[in-house]
Amino acid sequence: MSVAGFNLGEYASASFPSEAHSIDVYANRELEENLRKRVATDEIDALSLRSGRFGSPATGHAVAPPTPAPSPADALKQLGKEIDSSIRFYETFSGPFPFHNLSVSQIPGTFGQGWPGLLYVSTYSFLRPEAQQRAGLSPAGQEHFTELVPYHEVAHQWWGNVVAWSSYRDQWIDEAIANYLAVLFADTKKNPDHTLHVWLARYRQQLVEKLPGATEAAGDIGALTVGTRLNSSKSPTAYEEIIYSKGSWIIHMLREMLRQPGARNPDARFTALLQTLVKKYAYRALSTDELQHEVEAVMTHGMDLEGGLSMEWFFEEWVRGTGIPHYRVEFSTHHTEKGYEIRGKLFQTGVPRSFIASVPLYAGGAGHGALLGAVVAAGPETSFHFVAATSPHKIVVDPQMTLLCTSE
Repeated sequence: MSVAGFNLGEYASASFPSEAHSIDVYANRELEENLRKRVATDEIDALSLRSGRFGSPATGHAVAPPTPAPSPADALKQLGKEIDSSIRFYETFSGPFPFHNLSVSQIPGTFGQGWPGLLYVSTYSFLRPEAQQRAGLSPAGQEHFTELVPYHEVAHQWWGNVVAWSSYRDQWIDEAIANYLAVLFADTKKNPDHTLHVWLARYRQQLVEKLPGATEAAGDIGALTVGTRLNSSKSPTAYEEIIYSKGSWIIHMLREMLRQPGARNPDARFTALLQTLVKKYAYRALSTDELQHEVEAVMTHGMDLEGGLSMEWFFEEWVRGTGIPHYRVEFSTHHTEKGYEIRGKLFQTGVPRSFIASVPLYAGGAGHGALLGAVVAAGPETSFHFVAATSPHKIVVDPQMTLLCTSE
């Protein structure tokens, strides 16, 4: 191990042993002072509302007693079970859990980190939704600390503690894979508000909108390889906004390009890539160039947009470049003996003229139309030609969300 950490507290604990590993979860029975004050303020506000509506002892009406302060220790068993489930899920992608024991410990504030065999998890992740709300978390914050943070840190046991990064320019790799796997785990819970596509849509929105006080959209601020230098006085949170959102999209696009629909395991190629990285770069530093080389070793014919069995186009555009492409379609149809002939143009803006991408076009509504084909967009304008059995009323750009883009 190249790093080690510790945590100190007056903890309650619960253990979850299994044949391969054990999980120990630690939490305080009381909130830290900062959150106690927030909860107390919320309780005072609630009491004043109840008193105003239902009366007070002075008027002879009963007032509900104060709600007890939430205890992080109440979540020990549930969080431990979810952590164990996430480990089993991640093992299908990343291989066996790399340590014999994992200690999951509460830490004050919004901080989180995954050390080898030890997690620092924010107090917020130990609280139930109603307690999170009382502590001042917004709905988005509740989702973040409940659905992602603990499991993002679990994924770092492989991605960060086994496979390390070569320099600050390569740190995005571990953060992106860890975050994407956490999103995939959230998707397994079948909550319609936390599906993979919901998270990807949120990340896309983060990238195309301007940060508070910023002069440009997050996706245009800088490349992933700039690392923590993305932060500036103009965009103080740019690193987090870009690394996790765009990084997750990059891993998702690689997964989709390697995917084999209809196969017994559609993710076999993607899983093989991740497990190769874990085995080949175990306790070594992985660079962006080495990641590109490993992707090229498993790339399909459809990924070879420039020829030469190279993924240079992808890494130059998405990892070392900036910008999110925007697409617009114009088309006309003509009935022939073979069916309906569809001719049109795909317009690409928001990225350099040299930007290329394979853009899926569908006939019909989002998620329900038939695939017409993929157009390799090269430059501001690309012509296309399809033949279909029926005449499409409209053409939809990538409704399955396989490509980071916007469209109209």
